[in-house]
Amino acid sequence: MTPRDIALACCPPALWALCYVLAKPAITHFPPLFMIGLAYAVSAAALLRQALKSKTPWWAMFVIAAFGGAIQSSLIFGGLKELPASTTILVVQSQVPFAIFCAWLLCGERPSARRLAGIAIVFIGVLLIAGAPESVDAWGALGAVLLGTLCWGLSQAMIRRLGRDDGPTTMGVLTLYAAPQLLLASVLLERGQFEALRSATMDIWLAVFVLAIGGYVVAYSIWYALLKRYRVDQVTPFALLMPVAGVVAGAVFLGEKLSVVTIFGGVLVLAGLAFAILERERR
Repeated sequence: MTPRDIALACCPPALWALCYVLAKPAITHFPPLFMIGLAYAVSAAALLRQALKSKTPWWAMFVIAAFGGAIQSSLIFGGLKELPASTTILVVQSQVPFAIFCAWLLCGERPSARRLAGIAIVFIGVLLIAGAPESVDAWGALGAVLLGTLCWGLSQAMIRRLGRDDGPTTMGVLTLYAAPQLLLASVLLERGQFEALRSATMDIWLAVFVLAIGGYVVAYSIWYALLKRYRVDQVTPFALLMPVAGVVAGAVFLGEKLSVVTIFGGVLVLAGLAFAILERERR
């Protein structure tokens, strides 16, 4: 990867973490699936012109949107209700090896030993940042989160294999299909949507727009553009920067303190990522 693209690849996880911190009012006010469905709807409206130019088969994008949007969100947020936050943060990072494994199966992109070793170092750092997870009794919830991360990894490999569009177009079509899927899932699985709409204040709606434009339109447009040009095992490890960016954003905007262990974990994440992505290309 070029230095420019490495810098670009660092932007989506930073934006995701920052937008989730800034969008906290909306996340706590709306039912989770309903809120994500609203954010996807705003994203789809912003990228509608791009979505209409899509060259990817509609059935492929429908399936990608289901696995990368509605299904994975329903599973992960459903599991989050019964799991400690530290456990969930740690388990969600399994999306990276899942994505690499799915790319190996679907795209024939076999990861090197050096790249796998770098990802292992990153995971040690993530473990230190998240903290040792508490004992888990809700194995069903843990399985739901794992299945959700597998769905996300599968969607990344499918975009790499079946996608025919640039980053903004891919994100536009994905949100166009995922928004109604998520809203339907919300109707079936959640309650209190109309009350949340009625009582939403201006700062809550602003938080929804921040998440939709910054966390989805901008971040995923960059992400899918890189995924179109590079192997999955080159791009997806950057997602492991999100816990680091989340800790920094929490310290800056929420006044949370950084411990020595957390800082050391962040250093390990960056070192492992550098070890994985700076691999010399084989002739």
